[in-house]
Amino acid sequence: MALTERGRREMTWTGCEEFLWWFCKKQASDPEFRERLREAMASPVDPLRAFVRLVKDTDATMAPIAEQEIGDLPDLAVSTMLKAWLEAVSRGKAFEAHSEPPQRVIEFARRRMVRITVDEDQDSIQVRLAHVPNHHPRRV
Repeated sequence: MALTERGRREMTWTGCEEFLWWFCKKQASDPEFRERLREAMASPVDPLRAFVRLVKDTDATMAPIAEQEIGDLPDLAVSTMLKAWLEAVSRGKAFEAHSEPPQRVIEFARRRMVRITVDEDQDSIQVRLAHVPNHHPRRV
């Protein structure tokens, strides 16, 4: 059975797209949020947990979505996105993050793959995340 583009999009729809849209909009428009995020990333205890706490403090309706997405994805994926964000902000570049359906959905699901790519051009840093919901590497 071949997956159509529509089927691929439906398979990969989670709160990921919504959260990344919210995050990009919030960090671009709210200097206080950006400063608090810098502080959260400097947390000596657990920057990812501090990030979730910041989202909870900022937007109670987005908090459960952020908590699930950040909790489900491998730490490496989330920390890579946040490091790319910090690099963009530190260098005065725009930041974009998008969730995209993987090209090989079945392989991603079977292998529990998560792909994160970071691109940079003269004006911005872009992060793209590809994964199949509930099919992520198991946490140890």
